[in-house]
Amino acid sequence: MVTYSYAYNGPTDKIARAMGKDLPISMRASMEICKYLRQKPLNRAKQILNDAINLKTPVPFNRFTDGAGHQSGFGPAKYPVKACTKILELLESAEANAHNKGLGKDLKIVHIITQKAPKAFHYGRQIRRKMKRSHLEIVLAEYTPVQKKAK
Repeated sequence: MVTYSYAYNGPTDKIARAMGKDLPISMRASMEICKYLRQKPLNRAKQILNDAINLKTPVPFNRFTDGAGHQSGFGPAKYPVKACTKILELLESAEANAHNKGLGKDLKIVHIITQKAPKAFHYGRQIRRKMKRSHLEIVLAEYTPVQKKAK
């Protein structure tokens, strides 16, 4: 059996990690969401995902634009509700890991990546249809927010 480890190679002190294996989400949707959330503060990322789940703000799709209608201010965009829900659960798990390690409240997504998981057949299907699966890993780190100077 193949062992799966983190692809993150940065410093390991003051970080929190979470990994989701064999998540039942589309690889394409998860790639676009990860690209959109990379290097964002945790609070902003959670707000983006909640807005996409509640169909308020779409996630811009740059690479896989088939069926993505034009959304004002975003270009081609979609509302990938299922993928956003699973990624939000994993973000909350990474946040809980960070608080358990004693990290501060100002966290930033320094590494978020999705990889293709093995495709299993639907149970009981006669026509051998395969399921979509993805591995997802998230690494959070502390940062100091930049304060804007008052004029």
